[in-house]
Amino acid sequence: MVGHGVAQPLDPELKLVRTVELEGAVAPDALVVHSDGRLSFRGATVASVGAFLSARGAAAESTVRVVPDRDLPAAMLVEIGAALNAGGVDRVMVVTERGLE
Repeated sequence: MVGHGVAQPLDPELKLVRTVELEGAVAPDALVVHSDGRLSFRGATVASVGAFLSARGAAAESTVRVVPDRDLPAAMLVEIGAALNAGGVDRVMVVTERGLE
């Protein structure tokens, strides 16, 4: 399931912090999903969601951060989320890039 909240408009006097110069970094325990559906974890390719869950270990928290490529089909992302839930993950967080113009 994909959800989106509706936020109040920003105060026109508010000046946001600029992050253009900052380097982005993926959380070390995130599941990275490439545009072709290939999965990687900690820089190494993993064969499946099950292999990812095994690599995380039994003591891993029940929240998984997923970093999908922007060109990944949405249906594939939903399938991966369902597989994570079926594997015992309680919460799936999709990490995205967000910009305000």
